[in-house]
Amino acid sequence: MPSVFSKFTDTLSVSNFTNLDNLLNGGTGDATFTDNADGILRSFPSGEGPNSIPSTATLVGIQFFVSATPGAGSFSFTFTPQKGATTSGNAQTGQYTGAQTKLFGGSSELFGLTFSSIGDIAAFRLRLQFTSVTGTATLNSGTNQLRPTFHYTLPFSNKVYNTSGKFSITSGKVSIT
Repeated sequence: MPSVFSKFTDTLSVSNFTNLDNLLNGGTGDATFTDNADGILRSFPSGEGPNSIPSTATLVGIQFFVSATPGAGSFSFTFTPQKGATTSGNAQTGQYTGAQTKLFGGSSELFGLTFSSIGDIAAFRLRLQFTSVTGTATLNSGTNQLRPTFHYTLPFSNKVYNTSGKFSITSGKVSIT
């Protein structure tokens, strides 16, 4: 099953976060937050992530990692996948009790959202909310942090494409190496 990943490029309605832009496409470093932090991550680079999925594809899964470290004790989170500004999916809730990286979703998880077109997929957003935070906590950067992966399928085709390697037909035998 093909998949693509990307980083968000924009934020919306951010409160109680510092340097959240560090986690956006091209950003470096961590972001910090305090109690009742709330923000929405949205938009993707042109030609990347959901913007690179073929128009004939069907989205079948989304996954993302979030790495966070409490300043003291633990804190609660609610991560809500969204389609555009008005449609929210199934919220993911829980606690961080120490420095942890958590995986959400997977190759067949859409969080209760439906996507009927590539434009719908490109409208994916992620709302981050943190409560019961003591002091300042850290949202960690890293290779996969807050980098959604979009899994999709393509319609059946009886055409054969060879994008690398060698393809040969000898004496009625097909070989792909």
